[in-house]
Amino acid sequence: MRWEYSKLKVHADQVTHEFHQRPNKMKQLHSVNPYLNENKILDVSNDSPLLTNSEAQGLKALSEPKIFALNAHDIVNRDSVIEKCRSLTNHSKRTHRICEINTVKTDNGLRLEFNDNPSIMPISGILNTQTAFKNDIIATTNVVALTLSVLEQSGQLQYLNDNIDSFIKEGFYPVITVDYYGDRSTDVNTVGFHRDSTGSTLFVDLIYNTDHAIDGPEYIKHVGWNQKYFQTFVQPNMPTTALEHIAAESINPDGVDEEIKLCRIPANGVVGFTDTLIFHSTPQEASRAATKEELFNFLKTKEIDSNGSLISTPYVFKHACHIIDPNTFNGKELEDLQKYISEIPQKDMRDFHKLVDKCMPIAHLILNSQTGDKIYQTDLTDALIDGNFCVRDIIDFENALYYNGLHKNPLDRVALINCGNTCHSRLTSTTFPIDGKMKREKSIERMSDQGSNQSKRSSSVTYNNVASNNGAQPREFLRLWVQFKKSDPT
Repeated sequence: MRWEYSKLKVHADQVTHEFHQRPNKMKQLHSVNPYLNENKILDVSNDSPLLTNSEAQGLKALSEPKIFALNAHDIVNRDSVIEKCRSLTNHSKRTHRICEINTVKTDNGLRLEFNDNPSIMPISGILNTQTAFKNDIIATTNVVALTLSVLEQSGQLQYLNDNIDSFIKEGFYPVITVDYYGDRSTDVNTVGFHRDSTGSTLFVDLIYNTDHAIDGPEYIKHVGWNQKYFQTFVQPNMPTTALEHIAAESINPDGVDEEIKLCRIPANGVVGFTDTLIFHSTPQEASRAATKEELFNFLKTKEIDSNGSLISTPYVFKHACHIIDPNTFNGKELEDLQKYISEIPQKDMRDFHKLVDKCMPIAHLILNSQTGDKIYQTDLTDALIDGNFCVRDIIDFENALYYNGLHKNPLDRVALINCGNTCHSRLTSTTFPIDGKMKREKSIERMSDQGSNQSKRSSSVTYNNVASNNGAQPREFLRLWVQFKKSDPT
């Protein structure tokens, strides 16, 4: 291969403060939560009075996901709704908004009513099927009954009933939107951890259509708010009472958030959670880390390309390894490297060595690891920072290597939708890092037995005496968003 320096790009950009300040532990990420007034900050320390008053218990019982199985009557209702969704969407894998359900206060608690004129427009990426769905009286009746049962069993309805007076007093009332997923892929998901909410969603419920146990969302407990994000998108869209309850459960003592947990869903199962208290991800079938051998073999044979511009070539990486340890390569491989370097024009030699210098920390990272060691994306990030890669190249390099090349999902970032309730034409988000080396309940050993979404089928395996087989059928489910809407001025 001849030397083509013109395809390589040397960046002189400085690594930004954001990357230099990337924390090693999740608790260091916590931003101060803004309180309800512009000039007041919410105190979520152990000495906060919010922890001792009665309101602090508001979401305590709902701070962890609730998992349960539907009863026979609920299954009939679910099947009716699912069948209608299939016919309307022509078995599409896209996400569809099927209806909106209002809550109405009565002397006996909240009543649910199907809304023939939905007021909440689906965000970008969700197709609107509400007009067609509302014409089926059986499906609309069943979806309301199913939603009511799920909210009761999850404990969410009790919370809403307990606090509805204060919500209404502040000008908010709960509304439930229902979306249909024909098949949610479990392939590598570059979004990773996220919240479903655009600012107003309090609870999320996933109602699965499956006759066997499957893996539900992977999740971590709340890792703190970005203050500006909270003030811009959450604070205006939720009542004070709910915000205080969220704050009371958003404290992370040492060691709380050091494991990525997994929701195991039983046959005909449901998982409900408080969207503002956890970050979740579709269960991933990819490992979070690459072995030393995987990284070494990939970098010494593949070009890392992003947006048509090469970030690295095998020869840059191989020469860095050779400088660190001359015994890394021998025979034909060493001859090929030496021949390549000898053909680099003298005018380009200095630039080549600059690139090699930048790759030295990566080579050190890999060569100093033991056989079989796992190398996480955060390890690579540190090496790239040490190599003075610019931020854009760090992101491009990691995505090209871990996501596109090795098909890994690090699950080391949280994405927050940053367009509030106005994400109708384009969905955008801002990400921030979390600890990349947390323990993960869903291990690669278990995932390797379960197969991919529909591309292959695998025999059922047993984990903690629960049969599981993610590949046997599509991941089909209904999603409920319990969100707040501001009352009409009238």
